Amino acid sequence: MSGDIAASSPGVAQEYTAFKIEQRGIDLIPDSERKMRPSGLFWLWSGAVFNVEYLFYGTLIMTFGLTVSQAILVIIVANVFYGIVVGAGVYWALAARRVRREAAQTAAA
Repeated sequence: MSGDIAASSPGVAQEYTAFKIEQRGIDLIPDSERKMRPSGLFWLWSGAVFNVEYLFYGTLIMTFGLTVSQAILVIIVANVFYGIVVGAGVYWALAARRVRREAAQTAAA
C-alpha cells in the first residue's frame, strides 16, 4: 500500500514504496505482487466518482427552478442512464473484439 517500506538489502536505508518510480507500466503484475484486491479498489473509485462536480450540477439544476430532492433525482437518473449507455458500449466493444478474434482464428485454420 502507500505506506509500505521496502529495503533492498541489509544495511541500506529504507524507502517508501509510494515514492518509487513505476517500473512495469501497463505490463501484467503477477498475483503474488499485487497489493490490492478488487474489493479494496472501491474506495479509490468512489473517491473519483463522488466529488465536487455533483455539488455544481445540483446547484446548476436548481437554477432551473427544481427543488433539492428533484435535483438529486435528476442526477441519479442521469447517472443511471450514463451507466447503461457506457455499459452497452463496453459490451458491444467486447463482443466485436470476440467476433474479430474468432474470425481471425477460423481464417488461420
